[in-house]
Amino acid sequence: EARSEISDGIAKVLLDRIRNCIPSLDGVVLSDYAKGVPRADFCASVIQEANRNHRRVLVDPKGDDFAKYRGAFLLTPNKAELGRATQLPVRNEDEVRRAIARLFSQTECEAILVTRSEEGMSLHTKDGSETHIQTEARDVFDITGAGDTVISTIARVFFAGQDLKTAARLANVAAGIKVGKFGAAAVSIDEIAAWIRQRENLGGRKLVELSQAKQLVSLARSQCRKIVFTNGCFDLLHAGHVQLLQKAKALGHVLIVAINDDASVRQIKGDGRPLISALDRARIVAALESVDYVMIFPDLTPVHLIEELKPDVLVKGGNYSLEEVIGRKEVEKYGGCVTLVPPIDTQSSSQIIKEIVARYQFTNESAG
Repeated sequence: EARSEISDGIAKVLLDRIRNCIPSLDGVVLSDYAKGVPRADFCASVIQEANRNHRRVLVDPKGDDFAKYRGAFLLTPNKAELGRATQLPVRNEDEVRRAIARLFSQTECEAILVTRSEEGMSLHTKDGSETHIQTEARDVFDITGAGDTVISTIARVFFAGQDLKTAARLANVAAGIKVGKFGAAAVSIDEIAAWIRQRENLGGRKLVELSQAKQLVSLARSQCRKIVFTNGCFDLLHAGHVQLLQKAKALGHVLIVAINDDASVRQIKGDGRPLISALDRARIVAALESVDYVMIFPDLTPVHLIEELKPDVLVKGGNYSLEEVIGRKEVEKYGGCVTLVPPIDTQSSSQIIKEIVARYQFTNESAG
């Protein structure tokens, strides 16, 4: 294969096309395979044009001279590439940090993500912050394409509006999945979501913690999926609940249901409630096809979850007015919306409980 640099004519044609595209892009990925296209002046022109249009450039670098990536937002070298580019040893943490400091000086980039094989990843930013992410790989069969998986996952998540740490953590998960496959295989969003759930020994179930939910929401948003959120006690699931959740799911792509824990239900409903434990209520709701993820939360209101997850749609059932919906102000503040689902003509959980008690008392009185 030819590794010589492209001609001036070809470079000009490529640059003209790239310049025309950049204003309509969310960002730019410059993946250098050392095959001759990203020569120094070419890289400089692409980065300059992207910066002029306020588009960030993410670089998967190659070679010994990283100065040609000057002005890029993020570089993702592996540890060996970091050593070669800076001409410094990278045998321990102190040496890696010194090499990273030199690379910041050489490139004036904003962040550097060093991929470190079985040691995971290290994300460093220009302001001095450092985040180490442990490897997610279980069985390593083939590292082909792992770097591509990292840069593409970061781009998809980061350019969708998530922070760089979240993007790096999800890229780490994606890379862990990729090295467990043979060849240049792709990693799907569903594989990443399943991995996140299984990592917490949840066996792929829908029940998730807040930290997992945030990662899953980031993944969904990177795929332009709309997030729908609703909450409640769900103590004695009935037809009204089922219809509410079906209608909520129809408003978007991913439905997250937050369920009050036992203590908060007791505060809301009074002594004697809930009749069903939080975990069992969550399992029942999770069994519904319309529900994607279920969370158990301890607060009286879901405001904290709403602020953390920022759903696109907040759904509330019952005879509420918009002004009465808790979380409405928080959702509308960041551009989301609130949708009310009117109740169907059915009994509430409280009414069902009263009916059960009444029938029990009637049976006992009749027997007496």
